[in-house]
Order: sequence, then C-alpha cells, then structure tokens
Amino acid sequence: MAAKAALDLAGAEELREAAVAALEDGLDSPTLGALAGVSNTETADARLLFERALAELSVPMPSPREAVMRLAREMATKVVDGTVRPYEGAKRIWELTLRIPRGIVTVRTLVPIGHRAGHARPLLVRM
Repeated sequence: MAAKAALDLAGAEELREAAVAALEDGLDSPTLGALAGVSNTETADARLLFERALAELSVPMPSPREAVMRLAREMATKVVDGTVRPYEGAKRIWELTLRIPRGIVTVRTLVPIGHRAGHARPLLVRM
C-alpha cells in the first residue's frame, strides 16, 4: 500500500482499509487508529495520516521510483501467474513508468517473465 500511496494511486478508502487490516494484524500506533476512522471522502487527510502512521511504525515511504518498481514487479508476477493478460500487464506497467520523474530509459529485468521457457525477457522501464 505504501507504493500506491507514494504515487497517489490510493484513495481514502484503500488507506483506511489498510489501517484496519494493520490494526487487525496487531500493529498499533496513535495515528493508525485515526486513519482507520477516516471517511472515504477525505483522501488528502488520509494520505497525511498514512504517512504519519508509517513514520510511527518506522516504515519508510518509498520514493516514486521505488514505488513504480515495486508495483511493476507485482504486475509482472500477475502476468506470469496468468491472472493478468500480458498486454494489459504491459500497459499497466508502462502507465506506472510515466509516474517516475523524467530521467533516462534503461532496460531492466523485473521478473523472469519467460522463466517457464528458461529465459528472462527484459522490460523497458523509465528511470
């Protein structure tokens, strides 16, 4: 959830649900409880509370680049698992890369997409 929040892809409802799940899992911080009670329409407030709760729990907020890489890996894994079609996965990954501040384009292997065939295919990622 931190990766989605870092890229402003998480709304108040998702952040609230993440706080509720964290509390149910035994995590606790003063701000986590406040976030669990935020309304679904208060996205800006929820984001600030989420960032504060992460800090209280000593969990760093990922940089935009780290967040994109994390979410791209998750999407690539879904493609490999067959839960997302390759075209849709590639499209979503490309959309994520557009959230990285301008920089160079490099080739990186996110996951061994062709691991079943014994080889990995590189994927263009804007850095």
